[in-house]
Amino acid sequence: MPMPTRFALPALAIFAAACIAPAAAAAPAPSGTPIDVSIPIAPTPVTIDGRARLLWELHLTSYQAVKLDELEIARGDTGAPISDDKGAALDPLLWAPGLEKGADPKLMAKGTLAVLFLETSLPPGETAPASVVWRLHASRPGPPAPVLGATPPIERRL
Repeated sequence: MPMPTRFALPALAIFAAACIAPAAAAAPAPSGTPIDVSIPIAPTPVTIDGRARLLWELHLTSYQAVKLDELEIARGDTGAPISDDKGAALDPLLWAPGLEKGADPKLMAKGTLAVLFLETSLPPGETAPASVVWRLHASRPGPPAPVLGATPPIERRL
């Protein structure tokens, strides 16, 4: 028996809302911080002086003037903290094209690029995790909103 027309449209609207709502709810909220971050090569584990380390880079593009404040790194499998670099500890890790000698590398003008060269030391006796997660904190006008991310799987090279 065909459904009466007066019930067909409301039923179709309810069905469409049920299909669309889960997809909308699953989408992550944007961080609000105007920095684009890319990881060109997955972290690569190496052993230096008997200690496991991860070598990798974060490439940053700023779409608004910001000051980089802190970079937190944790194991992707357990969430255990690995490192937390703040303030001046970020300076030797940062490189920016065209940065004037003596300028603060943590200050990124609108439309600039920077690279964080990371040598993440793991606690003694620990092996490299399958991945790491990171949180980049930056000061800017407006409410604070860290940029969150995870790396691609750790490179396992022989």
